[in-house]
Order: sequence, then structure tokens, then C-alpha cells
Amino acid sequence: MRSLVVAGTVVAALAGCGATQQDGAAAPSCAATVDATLRTVAMRVYAQAAAGPNVVAATRRLARSRALSRAVARGDAAATRAALRPLLRSQIHRIVVTRGPRVLARVGTAPALAPVRGVIRDATGRPVGRYTLAVGDEKAIARIVHALTGARVSVLAAGDPARPRSRAAT
Repeated sequence: MRSLVVAGTVVAALAGCGATQQDGAAAPSCAATVDATLRTVAMRVYAQAAAGPNVVAATRRLARSRALSRAVARGDAAATRAALRPLLRSQIHRIVVTRGPRVLARVGTAPALAPVRGVIRDATGRPVGRYTLAVGDEKAIARIVHALTGARVSVLAAGDPARPRSRAAT
């Protein structure tokens, strides 16, 4: 699991940030407001990658694909990869399809954020496999946050805030 870290300043003026202390330094409330705003923007971008319209559309396509469910039910890796091709479009950046412990297909190599997990069912509704997908990769999501906030964005491994996985936008 990975997490976004956003640091920096926002060029746009934020409410309450115009106040200064007697020594001319920005009031502490301004820094807290900037930090909170940056975190909120990053969390909203992440939420869209985890459950937004692209995720909804991608999971619907997977759920409706008879070719995919039949291939997974048979444990046919080649047929699973073939069934995935038209479902990926430009939304799914990474996907892994499994049947039990066996990986039938692995598409995409970019580090992904906001993994979405689901079940592949046959025509009767019986589970035949599982998938994990991501509609955004680390660099794309970090670039979006940077474009919206102007802040420096790093993607860190969960639980290790000192070691950035990438510095996607600076």
C-alpha cells in the first residue's frame, strides 16, 4: 500500500492566511490551513482513483464480460488475457486476475495507487476468480495533485514516511 504526501505552498490565497505576526512571519494558523487544504485535495484525488467514475465503469465492464468469466472459470490464462484486452481501454492501468492461488493475467507494470478488488462471477453468479485493478498510477495521481495545488508531491510506501517511492511532481 502506498500513500501520498503533499508538501509545499499553495500559490492561491487561502482564507485566514493574510495575517502576520509582529515579526512579519506568517501566523501558525496559515500553515495549518495550507496543510489541511493540501491534504484535502490529495485525499479527494485519491478517492476518485479508488472509487470514482473510472473505477465504476471499469468494474462494470469486468462484471459484464462473459468471455472473461468463462476464461477464468476454465483457468485459461491465454483466454483471460485475450478477454481483458477490450476491457482495459485507457482507464485500467494495472490489473491482476487470479483463480484461486494461480495468476491468470497480469497487465501493466506501473506502480499503482488505490487498488480495487473484486470477484469475477460466472453466468449463475458463482465466484470463479478475483481481480485487483487500479485506474491510476503513482505518477499520474501525483501530477494531478501537483497541478491542482502547486505543491511538491511524493509517493511513499505505507508505514515508511522517510523513504519516497517516487517524486512524481515537484
